[in-house]
Amino acid sequence: MVSETSLFPRFLESLDLIPVSEGMEPLSCVGSLSEGIESALDKCELFGLPFLFVVDPRGLLMGGVSRSDLMAALYGSLRPTRIGGMATLTGVRLTTGSLCGGAGDLSLLLTGVAFGLLNWGIIASLDFLQARIPFSPLGRLSDFSELFAFLLFLFFLRLSPLSGYHAAEHQTVHAIERGEALTPEILALQPREHPRCGTNLVAAFLGISLLLPVADNPLILLVGGVFIFLYWRKAGMLIQHYFTTKPPTETQSLAAIKAGEELLALYRGRPSFRASWPVRIWGMGIAQVLAGLFLVEFARVMLLLCGRISLFHLF
Repeated sequence: MVSETSLFPRFLESLDLIPVSEGMEPLSCVGSLSEGIESALDKCELFGLPFLFVVDPRGLLMGGVSRSDLMAALYGSLRPTRIGGMATLTGVRLTTGSLCGGAGDLSLLLTGVAFGLLNWGIIASLDFLQARIPFSPLGRLSDFSELFAFLLFLFFLRLSPLSGYHAAEHQTVHAIERGEALTPEILALQPREHPRCGTNLVAAFLGISLLLPVADNPLILLVGGVFIFLYWRKAGMLIQHYFTTKPPTETQSLAAIKAGEELLALYRGRPSFRASWPVRIWGMGIAQVLAGLFLVEFARVMLLLCGRISLFHLF
């Protein structure tokens, strides 16, 4: 081990470059992978160590563990420092990346299907209005049809139970990362918005899409780009507050708490577990939601190709 106290005296002796080996000191104590938590804590106490290095049976260094983490594990309060989550129509999915708790894959898939159906209905409705009322503001502002569709999507999302589950998910993530107890009372004190929410990225992409119609004007493009760069996260937090989240019901909060407790129980049993990258991607839940969206789009294309549906002839 190399420390400042071991290197500093040698530095005073000579200004020449000194190999690191000259400042190394033998470790006073190490722990093993199979060693119990109480034994590791005893070593920290005996040698006054805030941090214990861990070696495998061959003596190779595998990492280390702090005394505070050992105490947390001993008393069942060990928590991941950072987690992610996703709201569904029926619950909440939480993950450390390697471990997951809460809503299952089917719930995520059905949420993607719901997103696809809502998007399909909004786009079809806007197309119908522009075809039937050519002199309406929709017709004159056809370049911004994607913006109209996005605003309608946010409006219906706010009305759906998904926004309540989304808020409960954020509140649970806040509580876990802050070391708070998972109770409805504690969750109610947590903010509904979260700085790592994907809504913030959506706000950035929305801003970029608004600049595309004026991309031929360098000045507007520059000013708009700077504005997006400076305020995209704040815009995302506002969208979260007013559209993509709303105060959760008791049922929604309890569902999020259950997901959090499941995740914490798994984590405390396997705190050092690291899944392979395909498993980590699957655990995020995005793939399942995209699969639901794909199913809806595939069904729409098949119906149109078969000539069995045409929304314009239904009215």
